[in-house]
Parts: sequence; structure tokens; C-alpha cells
Amino acid sequence: MSSKPRVAFFVSGLSLGGAERHTLDLRERLEERGYPTSLLVYGTGRSENLVALPGARNPVLLNCRGAFDPRSWLRVGRALAREQADVLFVINQTPTVTAIPFRWYLRSKVVGVFHSTLTRPGENGRDAVFRLAARFLDTLVFVSANQMRYWRARGLHGRRDAVIVNGIDLVHFAPQPADRLHTRSAWNVSPGDFVIGLVAAIRPEKNHPQLIDALAALREAGIPAKVVLVGDGPGRSALIQHIEARNMQAHVVFAGEQGDVRPAIAGFDVGVLCSTTETMSLSALEVLAMGIPMVMSNVGGASEIVQDGSNGYLFEVARTDQLVDRLTCLADPTERQRLAAAARPSASRFGVERMLNGYVNLIEDLTSKSRSNHASVARTRMVGPSEETSTRGQS
Repeated sequence: MSSKPRVAFFVSGLSLGGAERHTLDLRERLEERGYPTSLLVYGTGRSENLVALPGARNPVLLNCRGAFDPRSWLRVGRALAREQADVLFVINQTPTVTAIPFRWYLRSKVVGVFHSTLTRPGENGRDAVFRLAARFLDTLVFVSANQMRYWRARGLHGRRDAVIVNGIDLVHFAPQPADRLHTRSAWNVSPGDFVIGLVAAIRPEKNHPQLIDALAALREAGIPAKVVLVGDGPGRSALIQHIEARNMQAHVVFAGEQGDVRPAIAGFDVGVLCSTTETMSLSALEVLAMGIPMVMSNVGGASEIVQDGSNGYLFEVARTDQLVDRLTCLADPTERQRLAAAARPSASRFGVERMLNGYVNLIEDLTSKSRSNHASVARTRMVGPSEETSTRGQS
């Protein structure tokens, strides 16, 4: 039996998304370091590619519906009581709101990991409940320094807050020139085509139509641009209609959801995210790690990832003219090569081991204080590329 603290993860669902991928990867890596773990899943969302990951094995499926259903809360309470983890990680709003009422009879330290910067339309009510519940978390982890500043200014905090910046496997995500020609051939891309790739679920906040509008402008200007969309989602039908309305069908490739995105990324000339809300994009880090420059809407942690004019470009949210301008610059092979040279070195600040060490230190800190019955000092510990440190008192 392991002498290390037992760690449980509680997620909303197993649909493909950055928060879910991050959680499963973290679980797998903690197990590799000898921590016994478990996974609880609140809702019914499933992605075959996500369920196949090692970190998704043996989940406790609660199959709950709705964040405020009393029967669902009872199911959550029973499941948490059975787990009796030393540290319980609750990921985003619903797991936090449903787990916090039970923390008083659990022996677990409860840690929230929050991956959002802006809430979606219609979520203001749930956001208020989440803000209240978060105050009872032993630690609230933000995944971006920008994100923490944004939410603290709006009254969101735990008993203690920390920033542990997302990380990726820099060995796994490395330049793959051998895949480039094969992938582009499969997409029927000509050697002179300028391939713009977007890796994201097709959801409203990812703002795919803006990239299609930019594509139309680029082609009207005589740039032989093509767009490759890696991912799927509920917005696909509406996006297809938008593509048809702009008469861009011949210049857009739907690559679909991929279990391994590396071959697709290898075929890009540039990666793009036009999100209206984003925090610390794993896909952007993966693109950079593979030696490809990124163009990102300047929201959330984008400015922590992209150094404007060095490893890519930033543009203001919803400013399609700026997006077109940045992509026009990168259509020049010389400029593209200059930024590509800085892409992978810039990603080296976001290695997964650094992120993992941040979570390990947090787990050990919380459980050692629990064992010694020593009250935790309210403080913020910044773990990530910024290496900043700040403190705040809290009654």
C-alpha cells in the first residue's frame, strides 16, 4: 500500500476539452510518481478519444444531470464519502459547487482547479454560486497569472490561492518534419498553399466563423490560404453553413477529432485561436512546441503564451481586420520562418514536469499540515513561468 496521500479528481464530464485533458494527464503523472488516484465523473458527456486515455481508466460514473438537482447532490455525497481521499481536486464550477457542501464531514482537503476566464452567456447565476463555494476551498488553483488577476478583481478566491500554469510534454510534442508532407498530401494541399490550423472543439466561444471570414479576406487578396479544423462539436452544422455562405468549401478541411493531434499540427504553417474566451490553451502550447508560430486573440493567458512579434502575433478579440493583418504577415515564408525559429524555445517554459512539481508540492503541503494539525497560512504561491510571489491576508 502506498504511503503517499490518496488523490481523487472530480470532473464534470469526459467530453474532449482542455480542462479534461489536463486533469487526465495530471492524474496519470501523479500515479507514475506513486500517488494512488481515482476519478469521479459528474455528468454523462463522453468522448471516445478522451475515455481511451490512461488517466480515464476506472472512472466512477455518477451520470448526474443538472448542477442543482438534490438527487444528484446526494449521489455526489455518497461517492465522495466512499472515496475518502486525502486531497480532492474539483475541476471547474459544477464539481466545486456540488462537492463543497460535503467537505465538513470528509477528511479530504478540497482543491479547486479553475480553467475559465470569462463565463458563457446564461452562466451568471451559476457563477455567483461558484464564487460563494470557492471561498470554502482549501486552495483555489488558477492556471494562468492573467486569469487569477481577472477573477480576484471580481471577488473570486479560495482560502488560499495559487497559480500553477498548464504544462505539456515537450518530448511528446516536438517538431515532426516527416509527418508534414504526408499530412498535407492527405489534405490535398499544394506546396505553395498557406495552411492555417485551428485545434479546438467546435463551440461558440472558440469563434471558428471569424477564421472563415479571415480566410475569405486572404483569398480575395490573392493569398493561397487554406484552413484546417482539428476537432468537432455541437457547432459543426452552423459552421458548415457559414463556410457555404462565404463560398469557402474548397478551402476548408475538417480533420475531425484526433486521438493524436501531432500529425495534423505537423501539417500547419501557422496555428490560430480566435476564441472569445480562453485561459491557458494547451493546444496553443502544443503548436508552439512543434515549432509552429501561433496567432491568438488576446484574451486570458494568451499574452503569457505568445510574445507578440516573436513567436507569433496577438490580436484584439473579434477584430477580424487585425487577424487578417497578422495572417498576411505570416503568409510571407521569411517572416514565418523567423517566428517559427522562436516557437519551440518559447514553449520550453511550459514543460509538464514544472507543472507536475507544482501540484505535488501543493498536495504534500496540504497533507503535511493536515497531519500536524497546523493551520494553513493564507498566501499565494505562483508556480509557473512568471515565478512571481504575492501574499494577501484573509480573515
